[in-house]
Amino acid sequence: MFMQNLNKAWSAATDATRNSLKDCVHVRGGRVVRIDACKSYPRLEAFVRTFADGKVYIGVGSWNGHPGNPSDNSNVSDGSLPAPPWPNRGCVTVYGGR
Repeated sequence: MFMQNLNKAWSAATDATRNSLKDCVHVRGGRVVRIDACKSYPRLEAFVRTFADGKVYIGVGSWNGHPGNPSDNSNVSDGSLPAPPWPNRGCVTVYGGR
């Protein structure tokens, strides 16, 4: 659902928005196929929050003294994550195909 909403928002975005995100939104054939980490691109975070805020963890939760984003904090404070210690590896999500 996230990728469908992302592509819908991308197709409705202004040229200025698209240009400002060209380094972190990867498009093939007019469709978004991948985005970079929101925490590294504040403009991308703002864009993603226009359609996904409060629905998914966007990646800017509280950590190491940083207050984080309230929506992200609430998405991980409901006990749905397993208790630490967590595995020392990331999660790769692959969308789409050819």
